[in-house]
Amino acid sequence: MDSQDRIIVLGVGNLLLTDEGVGPHTIAYLLERWEFPERVELVDGATAGLELINVFQSAGHIIVVDTVLGGAEPGALYRFHPDDVPTEVRYRTSIHQVSFIDAWNMTRLLGPAPDIVIIGVEPEDMATPHVGLTQTISARLPDIEELVFEELARYEVRPVRLEQPDAIGE
Repeated sequence: MDSQDRIIVLGVGNLLLTDEGVGPHTIAYLLERWEFPERVELVDGATAGLELINVFQSAGHIIVVDTVLGGAEPGALYRFHPDDVPTEVRYRTSIHQVSFIDAWNMTRLLGPAPDIVIIGVEPEDMATPHVGLTQTISARLPDIEELVFEELARYEVRPVRLEQPDAIGE
């Protein structure tokens, strides 16, 4: 398969800091519920920095899910391209030492870069050491899923719903 046909859904963030982990939690949420075509790969990028250059170079399209400090109410959702961030603003949403934006910019310097879109989530709590999302952000997972699927639909990708196990006793 040509790498230009590949699509990567990349969840970045730190699972140990509550809502900062929304990217990896979204990847887990999607994998529990859906089967994706072979050309779509879901990647838990955690707090990777420059390691993401290889991820970026291996696909034609990247959909990133991450926290974004945009100043809106917790749970607000954003959709943007890295170039939409003014150059005088440093896109630093988290404790990542080297952000995925830095890796993205380095990828562009190295040669052709994939299309990229960022689905951002305004966090409620990124300071409390805790594995798991706040209720506010957890409740937005279906909406984040919908935004990811809207992006996948641009490439004529339709995931298939996995069968959910019956409840115990049914």
